[in-house]
Amino acid sequence: MRLLRTAQRSPDDVANDFAELIEEGRALLGEMVGKPVKTASRDTIDEMSGKVADLQNYALAAAREGMARGAKYGKQAGRLVRENPWPTLAGGVALGVIAMLLWKRR
Repeated sequence: MRLLRTAQRSPDDVANDFAELIEEGRALLGEMVGKPVKTASRDTIDEMSGKVADLQNYALAAAREGMARGAKYGKQAGRLVRENPWPTLAGGVALGVIAMLLWKRR
């Protein structure tokens, strides 16, 4: 297993390298504990790979949903500021004054 390889690798190569890493870790743990450790089967590795892929897909979907929501709120805020610039400016100044008063108090 070569960790610092920069060329593109196929999914099978990555899976094989990951399986080797798992086996080495199990062997190391077995040596530390002093008990023999059973080796992982290809089915176990495929099952874990599927779980990781599902988790990645869930995280990606959640990130996309959050990004869409954030864009919607950003557009609403932009429209509000364009329609009412003076109240927005007054609110910013008021928040600045309050922040400075609180900061000077320390």
